[in-house]
Amino acid sequence: MVASGARNIQDFNQRLASAGEPMPHIVVVIDDVSDLLRAADDVEQPLSELLSRARTAGIHVIAVTRNAGADAISPAMRALFPARVALRVDGAEDSARLIERSGAELLLGRGDLLFLPPGRSEPTRLQAPMISQSDTRRLVHWFAEQSGVVIPVIEPETVTQELVSEPTAAQATNLRSSAA
Repeated sequence: MVASGARNIQDFNQRLASAGEPMPHIVVVIDDVSDLLRAADDVEQPLSELLSRARTAGIHVIAVTRNAGADAISPAMRALFPARVALRVDGAEDSARLIERSGAELLLGRGDLLFLPPGRSEPTRLQAPMISQSDTRRLVHWFAEQSGVVIPVIEPETVTQELVSEPTAAQATNLRSSAA
């Protein structure tokens, strides 16, 4: 993008429309960002840089946290997320940390949420649909088929099985030879 003089993905694709395949829109999902931040002391600065550069380039970042406590995400980190969603939380303090005001503690649950769009001070109350994991997988595979893009999907069962299973004879041989 730098070589073309483009400032974001849309501009890059417009400038290089005749040159071939456009750059895809990128979405990065961070599941439980508070766990990531607690895992090591030096994660917040690189993550902040990634978020600010991603926003400039047009890369969308979705970060999820199950912990809205004061030590979970710093105010500087929260400022890098222009749009926020709050589901039901325990108290008004947690709600204020997420969406800058109380109200999320009064939500009903089951998809009831407050959405704070960029540039607005008042959140909008919405109802999120509930979809099952199997429906989610089918939806992701459908999007992959429609776009022709290969989306790597790691099934939780596979990861768990790989973590607890014993290595095969071939894998054990490869481990021994790579360690030597």
